[in-house]
Amino acid sequence: MGAGIYTIWFTNEREKAKQIFDQEIKEIEKVWHYSSTLPLHNNQAARALIGKRIEVLEEKLRNCTSPAQGPAYYAIGRGYLTLQDYENAKLYLEKAWQSDYRTTDTAYALGYSQGELYQYLREQIRFTPDKQAQEKKLAELKRLYRDPAVEHLTFSSEVSSDKLYIEALVA
Repeated sequence: MGAGIYTIWFTNEREKAKQIFDQEIKEIEKVWHYSSTLPLHNNQAARALIGKRIEVLEEKLRNCTSPAQGPAYYAIGRGYLTLQDYENAKLYLEKAWQSDYRTTDTAYALGYSQGELYQYLREQIRFTPDKQAQEKKLAELKRLYRDPAVEHLTFSSEVSSDKLYIEALVA
């Protein structure tokens, strides 16, 4: 009986946290969207505002109950994803995943950040003069970034309305 009550409490707390943090994500993305629709300009003010919102989310995370941690990690990861800070996005989205916050949205965001990092790092090793070292590094990048990205994106596409887009990313 006690385990059932705990499960109900955990589920309710996680759902409440999800709603709160989903609203935070919407606000962050709204700031970025408005900034990007303005005529060509320096977007540092928008980036700074989003950075402040991420700091607030990190402070909330420190005070979270266990069920709220996954949604908090996810929200922070999405904030970094909005800023195209793929390393920090991946870090927090992996923490969300490890906290059993394994939604299709989490899988998509995590797979996307891993894929972007793979593309960036693959481009960097193109300039390695030693072809053998280049091939070794590429194999490592595939194992660390590309393969997990494909796995997460495939998971997210199974129930996503953006299935064709996700399949194109994987291809």
